[in-house]
Amino acid sequence: MRCGYGVRNLTLGEILWKEKKEGREGWLPSPKPTKNKGGSMNNVATTLFLGKGYRVKKQVRKGNELRVYMEYEGKQRCPRCKSENLVKNGKDTKWRKKLHMSFGFFRVYLLFKRQRYKCKDCGKAFSQAIPILRKKERFTSFFKQAVIFWLIFFPFDLLSLLFGVSRRTLLKIAEEFISRVMIEELKDKERLVIGMDAHRFHRKDFALLLVEILSSLPFGLIQDKKKAFMDFLLSMPSEVREKIDEVVMDMTVRYRRAVEEILPHAKVVCDPFHLISYMNHQLMEEKRVIEVVKKRKIPGRVLRLGKEKLKGKDMERLEKILAEYPSLKLLYRCKEALRDMYRGRDIEKAEKILDWVIDSLKSYPDESVKKIGNTLSFWRQEILNYFCSRSTNGKVEGYNRNLKLLQRRCYGMKNWKNYLIRGMLSLI
Repeated sequence: MRCGYGVRNLTLGEILWKEKKEGREGWLPSPKPTKNKGGSMNNVATTLFLGKGYRVKKQVRKGNELRVYMEYEGKQRCPRCKSENLVKNGKDTKWRKKLHMSFGFFRVYLLFKRQRYKCKDCGKAFSQAIPILRKKERFTSFFKQAVIFWLIFFPFDLLSLLFGVSRRTLLKIAEEFISRVMIEELKDKERLVIGMDAHRFHRKDFALLLVEILSSLPFGLIQDKKKAFMDFLLSMPSEVREKIDEVVMDMTVRYRRAVEEILPHAKVVCDPFHLISYMNHQLMEEKRVIEVVKKRKIPGRVLRLGKEKLKGKDMERLEKILAEYPSLKLLYRCKEALRDMYRGRDIEKAEKILDWVIDSLKSYPDESVKKIGNTLSFWRQEILNYFCSRSTNGKVEGYNRNLKLLQRRCYGMKNWKNYLIRGMLSLI
């Protein structure tokens, strides 16, 4: 690539968008030195996506860098008393260099000198606030937005090479975006209904996804551990926690107790899909025990399907199984009763059906069946809470599907931080 040492006063358009010339060795042309004309400087701030209030003093091309020296002329306020009655109080002695754009190995830097001010009302001295800059950061907010966009499509190592920043810096930018922007969006909501569900991350490691159900906003992806869940809830602003009315979850006791401890005002709702899945699982476990004892195969398909979906030979096969094995008959009837309960909307009728299921299971002589009845009794109020607002975890299950597809595209992921960032950015 031709470096172009000694070239000065080039406009951004001449450097980035000039047509290719013969004899160049790199992908970026090195234009001839030209003098800036009257309106060229005024167009640079617009080209750099800076908005109003920025004035370009000069541009310098040095090697594969474009340095744009700028001043910010926007109004300032005292950070203590919010007064605009200010007086200038000195200026930076050196230019502060911030990375703004990156095109392969070509960089665009903005250089500022912060103006110092002193408030006439309260006497506080402070430095000029520039909207696109934050303290102790060596890049602009526009650069961070570009990083967030490209992280959705490309791995960290490649972007680290293209943007000229370390992998650690990319991780820091992405983590800040996820933790700050997602929570800020929740602050604007009047009422929050949180759905949560776990999925496999790597081998025996699981991840827990949290979604705001009313707005379909995923705002948290954490490790499937009680301490991590409690720390995440405590890290949320108190004003956001107070808006949470419901928490929809599966039948996991540790998360229910964590919600009761940190969000005592929130209503816990047992997700209908997970309750029916739990009953199906217990039905299949009982079938396996009988198969081992009786040493004969029992078809499980007719037991898993709903009664309305069975016809002809399948119905005859089901009736024969239920007539021969009383424990399977009871579990199947209880499962179908719960399915009928969810089809209705009357909470009083649902309460009667649920009580009948619990009493039937508890009164059965088999201890394994009694244990199922005790579990449903422990979750009784949470199951009935569904009929107050009919909130489900359907949207959370959809997002979990997207995360599993991400894992397949990446041929599996082992690093938790990478999975956290790539996963959350893929759901936005």
